Amino acid sequence: MELLDLNWEDVLHRHVLSHLSMADLFHLRAVSTGCRALVHSYFSNLLELNVSAHCDQLTQDAFKVIATNTSSLQTFIGDNCGFLEDNLLKVLFMNNPKLKVVHLQSCKHLTPASLQPLILNCKGLRVLNLRGCPWLTAGCLQTFALHQSNLEEVHFESCLSLNDACLEHFFSSFSKMQVVQFAHLHSVTDRTLFALAKYCKNLKNLDISNCSQISDQGLTALAKCPNLQYLRISYCSGVRSGTTTELSTRFDRVQIEDKRPPPPPGWCIKWMPRNPGWVFHRKQMVQA
Repeated sequence: MELLDLNWEDVLHRHVLSHLSMADLFHLRAVSTGCRALVHSYFSNLLELNVSAHCDQLTQDAFKVIATNTSSLQTFIGDNCGFLEDNLLKVLFMNNPKLKVVHLQSCKHLTPASLQPLILNCKGLRVLNLRGCPWLTAGCLQTFALHQSNLEEVHFESCLSLNDACLEHFFSSFSKMQVVQFAHLHSVTDRTLFALAKYCKNLKNLDISNCSQISDQGLTALAKCPNLQYLRISYCSGVRSGTTTELSTRFDRVQIEDKRPPPPPGWCIKWMPRNPGWVFHRKQMVQA
């Protein structure tokens, strides 16, 4: 009996190929026509693909082989993969309509066109991580809102093209939303928080750290989200320090993270009510 005579799915896929590195899989694929068919069948049955763990091993040609032969993926993680380009992702998204989780954090060489097959073809999408993707546009979010309805978790940190108008329209289409993270967006104001409070009643986790235009008024509106469990407002310069205590009293079960930047030596932090925000002042000036 030879290796390929064993049951592929129940024995080889589960107990052999699943323990091989990506490099080893491609080495095995090169052994013979039969081994090539074995590896391709293994790819076709994969439910999860994490290429971010193999960035140093994969080339564009190797990824194209994977994208062409997968058809059952539910989770794809491609964080920090500099080799990913639009044409490669389009093949993957077209061949895997069952995708539920997609992570493309810090993939800076893509364009909104890479997401078109995902939006149109993967109607069961639940989690979308586009943190640190400057190419994400308002028009892209509008297309998501038009064709998708099941998103529950989104990560838009440092996607600097986004603003209140596009986020309000986006969240109005996703009543199931539970986790929202859009830290470091200085163009976002309380208007987006009002939209979250209005449309996303199931919200559990919200990270708006370092959003300088957010104020106490917007945070107060989140009281309309009864399931909120975790709120991160660190380095939000428009939020008073006492707000954390007030929110803790109002939101009994919410864990609030509110870190403040430490002042330089010889300086202290002072709240400026006429020009909201925390600013640094020399200690002697404040005492005077």
